[in-house]
Formats: sequence, structure tokens, C-alpha cells
Amino acid sequence: MDIEGKRRKIDNQGQTFLIQPFWANLPKKVVSKRSDLDTLLKLMQSILTISQIVISLTLITAILLQQRGAGGSALFGGGGGGSSYYTKRGFEKILFIATIVLVGLFIVTSFLNLIL
Repeated sequence: MDIEGKRRKIDNQGQTFLIQPFWANLPKKVVSKRSDLDTLLKLMQSILTISQIVISLTLITAILLQQRGAGGSALFGGGGGGSSYYTKRGFEKILFIATIVLVGLFIVTSFLNLIL
């Protein structure tokens, strides 16, 4: 390597030529300025924040729509009469699975928002 940090190679005839890495010929305008990168990060952070708000409001709605007797109070003897085990069917099952998916999405967006 020479002073400029570029590699030079000498062939059998004693001629010197420049060896460049493959990325040297790629277009230079990917992210040329630091301000472009800052703008992109701010945009990503605002999208994450808005999506986190929408997910949290949907999660609150999904939790409030679930049946009341199926909560933790049934474990301690509360929750009215009848059997304590029942099968979720129809809309109740869809709502239960949607709540689990929304919790997962909320955790992922919170972690990504923390990283950025």
C-alpha cells in the first residue's frame, strides 16, 4: 500500500497498476451528506412513534372488548358462576389472537424506538 491508501500491483513486465476494491466504482450518491442521514433517521423515528401510538390504541380497544369473566379474577374464585374453563370461538378467538399479535408488535416497535 502506498501513502494514499490505494493498493498497487506490479506485473511480470514491471508495470505498476492500481487495484481498486469493487465498491470504488459504485455510485457515490447513496447518502452523501450527514444531514440526509439525520433526516432519514428522524423520519423513521416519527413513523415508529406514530405506529406505536396506533398499535397502543388498538391494543387498549382489543383488551377492553374481551370478556370480563375470563380475567385473572376467575383464578381466585371470582368471576361469577359456571365453569372456569371454556373454549374461545368466533370473534372472541380472533380478538384473543389479535391481542397477542398486537402485544408482540408493540414490544418490537418499542425496542426499535429505543434503538433509534
